[in-house]
Amino acid sequence: MKQTDLADSTIPGRRKQAQALSRESIAVLQCLVVSVSQARRNLLSQGAEEAGWQTVICRDANQGLANFRRTLFRLALVDLDHQSETPPGFRELCKALVTPSSKMLLGICGREGQPEEEIWARQLGVWLYLPGVTSASEIAWLCEQAREIAERS
Repeated sequence: MKQTDLADSTIPGRRKQAQALSRESIAVLQCLVVSVSQARRNLLSQGAEEAGWQTVICRDANQGLANFRRTLFRLALVDLDHQSETPPGFRELCKALVTPSSKMLLGICGREGQPEEEIWARQLGVWLYLPGVTSASEIAWLCEQAREIAERS
């Protein structure tokens, strides 16, 4: 998508341009990918892109939250699986992403054999909890399902 400086939307011509670009950006389905692991970021973004999503990739919770606040995302994939503990700020990020007014689908990638984490995610209201993700084709299939849901709503 063409980037345009929309900082000064007080000028009448710019206001119309800003409104047109806002509508255009809604038509493009955006996916937020957040993981501290480079390999996992690549895996998740590859799967999402194969399913037709435009991805914004973040390496930490602060970066993910900042992008969430400035972009309309319809899907977010957050990876909690990092060594033996959840990365700092990631649970708070997940809580911020699940808002009643948001139509965003949240998928959380967690550790296998951690039922407490899955229970927490389900209570939070996530769309999908994925323990032990290893394949981009699995992610692509799930992202295709998410795309169908997003396009209907």
